[in-house]
Amino acid sequence: MKVKVYRNLHKDCYSVMAAEGPNYGRVIAHRDRVVLRNATFTVSQAGRQRVLDTGRKNVHAFVRGEWDEADRFCRPLAGGVEVRYSPRKVETWIAPDLGMLWVGREVEAAAIVDLYHTGPSEPQVFAYDVRYASARAQEGEA
Repeated sequence: MKVKVYRNLHKDCYSVMAAEGPNYGRVIAHRDRVVLRNATFTVSQAGRQRVLDTGRKNVHAFVRGEWDEADRFCRPLAGGVEVRYSPRKVETWIAPDLGMLWVGREVEAAAIVDLYHTGPSEPQVFAYDVRYASARAQEGEA
């Protein structure tokens, strides 16, 4: 099933929203761990700008992909890349450079994305077989 996943700050977990079918646009699950296949990373720039303008958080960043609730992917696998997003620090989802929290390469998609949250620690997003935004596209935006 195609879904959109976002971090739910009120429930301290991930919300899974249907992106197809009769429940399209509705949250269908709350999970501490979600594994997506054939995933893409999305940020609504209008939503991000609202955060910057008002200082109030809103749902505007998603990971979209195919979700099988029975999928129990187990980390770690070789080649996993941590992916991060924060509206006040970066414009898009990034894979941080070694030793840098908020400097890195823009991430567009991944074959597998493992989103998990285990208690009070920062939620983690790891991507496998990552596709990065092209350097030429990034230079065109500057």
